[in-house]
Amino acid sequence: MKLADTLSTDRLLLRPAVTGDRAAIVALLSDFEVVRMTASVPYPYRDEHADRWIGETVDRSRDNGARAIICNGTLVGVIGFAPSSSAIAEIGYWLGRAYWGRGIMSEAGKAMIDDVFLYNDLAEIRATTFVDNPASGRVLSKLGFAETDRGFGTSLARGDDRIPEVRMRLMRETVSALEGDKTRHRSGAA
Repeated sequence: MKLADTLSTDRLLLRPAVTGDRAAIVALLSDFEVVRMTASVPYPYRDEHADRWIGETVDRSRDNGARAIICNGTLVGVIGFAPSSSAIAEIGYWLGRAYWGRGIMSEAGKAMIDDVFLYNDLAEIRATTFVDNPASGRVLSKLGFAETDRGFGTSLARGDDRIPEVRMRLMRETVSALEGDKTRHRSGAA
């Protein structure tokens, strides 16, 4: 997955995670209300989980689609992409509870989506959100995602593989209007 090394918007810096992010990541993911809305984040979240994730991110830095979301100098969440085929990627994200409801994830998502389509020959991006997380569904809808179907997903933190979920997708054509947006700035294209 190719992305610019860093992206910036009016309020945010999106950059690869670094070792110094461990304490902030662990603190934010110590909140079960955040972690329960993710598929693969364990709970309780410990230093060793953050070290492993940051290590994987650093080792694959130029090919990894994950970025730390920095707002006013503070790490507030993470957003990233995982390729599911040569033409499709899946977006995932989480945001610390203190930062919910401020439009941060919509802003980060818009910048990342524009960038992933710019640097990768993808036809679509897919997303999944749990039915009991309507805020995430609203973010995805604002970004242009449309529901494709519903089913059941897994939440490692909840220890449950039958969580009702909504599956969504965003087609490349839908994003063409974003290209004229001057709020995003790229540096160091991978």
